[in-house]
Amino acid sequence: MSLEQDILDRDRSREMRWIEENRAAYADQWVAVDGNRLVAAGADAVDVFTAAKRENIDIPFIVHVLSGDSLPFVPGW
Repeated sequence: MSLEQDILDRDRSREMRWIEENRAAYADQWVAVDGNRLVAAGADAVDVFTAAKRENIDIPFIVHVLSGDSLPFVPGW
């Protein structure tokens, strides 16, 4: 299986649930989550990615967490 297909086939529902449950505590930060476990969090995506790779996570799940009440910004509206 190719790396691309491996990424597409992964079930990330546990990670997404963790983000929803912990959104307020990590708003405006980058987080790396592995299953139900926070691996790293911070303001710099590269630092978070590096920390996840140090934990030997081959394909880290890294997300920039927006606050729960953030509205999308559309220029000109």
